[in-house]
Amino acid sequence: TYVWLNYYLVQGYYGFSLILSQDWQFTFGAGNSAFLQRQVSLISGFDISNITFQRKITDVWHESAQWHSFYGQFANDFGKVGLVGFMFILGFVYGRVIASAIIDRSFYAKSLIPIFAIMFIFFPANNQIFGYLDTLSFSLMVGILWLREK
Repeated sequence: TYVWLNYYLVQGYYGFSLILSQDWQFTFGAGNSAFLQRQVSLISGFDISNITFQRKITDVWHESAQWHSFYGQFANDFGKVGLVGFMFILGFVYGRVIASAIIDRSFYAKSLIPIFAIMFIFFPANNQIFGYLDTLSFSLMVGILWLREK
């Protein structure tokens, strides 16, 4: 059980370590999600998955057979340096959501807390929230409603 749990927690970080030596190409904000990559391909005919970090290292760490951490997936959109700024913004938004849920007793903020919890739990493994249509659409719609409420 220990070996399985350890492998589960660190395999995404190993995938991220492999992309650190790769050159970044902008993925138009859709490189973090296989779902968004498919949508861009359907609309534009351009397969942006070919320029993602995960595709570039697929001969060593297969893009779909092994997990890639949340960090590596969002590095497709922001680059490795921009990822640091994105994480600070994400932390700031999380803090505002928590404050809004506690102080303002916002229904929408309370609805976003489980989404953030799932996101944080799966950081080492994959992009559980933005990688799928149902969680992506829920997060965006409730986030917009929360912002309008403010």
